[in-house]
Amino acid sequence: MQSLLAKRKQFQRILNESFQTLNEKLSHILKDEQKNREVYSEYAQLAQPLFHQWQKEVMESEKEEEKLISVAEQQCHMVLHATRVYEANFEEAKKFSVEFLQNMKVLQEKHKSLLTVAQTEVEKEMEKSKENLMIETQNQDVAAVENGHQSLLSESCEERT
Repeated sequence: MQSLLAKRKQFQRILNESFQTLNEKLSHILKDEQKNREVYSEYAQLAQPLFHQWQKEVMESEKEEEKLISVAEQQCHMVLHATRVYEANFEEAKKFSVEFLQNMKVLQEKHKSLLTVAQTEVEKEMEKSKENLMIETQNQDVAAVENGHQSLLSESCEERT
């Protein structure tokens, strides 16, 4: 029994020493943890304003990004609208130029027709003028011949008398 009692005391002593060592280790761990918490707390206090500033800058950059996206979308809409207006104007100008060319062809044909008519009229007038000139020349010739005959007749009558 004595050996049992000795073993029991030895077991309690070892157990006490183990608990004491365990307590010391836990105490040391708690102190280290406390120091780490204090260091982390200091870092957190130092980093917190930076984190808040970073969050603020992130929010501002997101707002700026939204504004830029909005401006880009507006510009895209404006470019699209301007392109549509340009295309419509281009189509209208194209239509007008086609109409203009068609009208020019019609005008050219009318001009040729009028020129032909005018040329024909001028040729007719020239023919009439030639005929009138020939008739006048013939009349002058006839008058001259008549005058010549009249003079001859008058001379011959004067000679007879």
